[in-house]
Amino acid sequence: MAEGKQRKGKQGRRSSRDRSEADAVLLKALSHPVRARALTALNQRVASPSELASEQGKAVGYVAYHVRVLHELGMIELVNTRQVRGATEHFYRSTARPYLDDEVWGKMSVDSRTGVSIANIGVLSNALREAFEAATFDSRPDRHLSNVSLDLDEQGWREAMALLNSCLKGLMQIGSESEDRDGKPTIRATFGLMGFESPAG
Repeated sequence: MAEGKQRKGKQGRRSSRDRSEADAVLLKALSHPVRARALTALNQRVASPSELASEQGKAVGYVAYHVRVLHELGMIELVNTRQVRGATEHFYRSTARPYLDDEVWGKMSVDSRTGVSIANIGVLSNALREAFEAATFDSRPDRHLSNVSLDLDEQGWREAMALLNSCLKGLMQIGSESEDRDGKPTIRATFGLMGFESPAG
């Protein structure tokens, strides 16, 4: 699932109808892999259709069309323009970081899920590269890095996914509480939680 922020307090208590409508818009936004990858990237930074097209290896006009769809759906906003060789380049960012719960994720096509996954892995890869280049990855002795392969039955798989979802919610809560503690120095931290089926053997 894609990373996202959960809203706190009364504003976070949406009715089932509001939630259903919002989920329907999100599903439409993510129903195409190009839009899924573009929205995931725009959750992390400001970018233009030209930049997104280069990352995806697609024609600029093709990606620009899907960016317009995201804009019409209210998922992104225009934040800047720039003149490039007589044309105007538009720069967008996400208006909200969607939290894809199991229900929404399950309704997405495999191609769209793959689009989100590829974009998220790209974001994580860039964060790793930047951390190694800046020599911050191993600067703290209490940083964590681990990977493990397990043979799980169906119950074990479900329990492992529940544990990862619980960990994600806990991390987002910690992030929200840190933002509320104004005036204290902050540490830019990146977390990657993954659990996926590997080929047999």
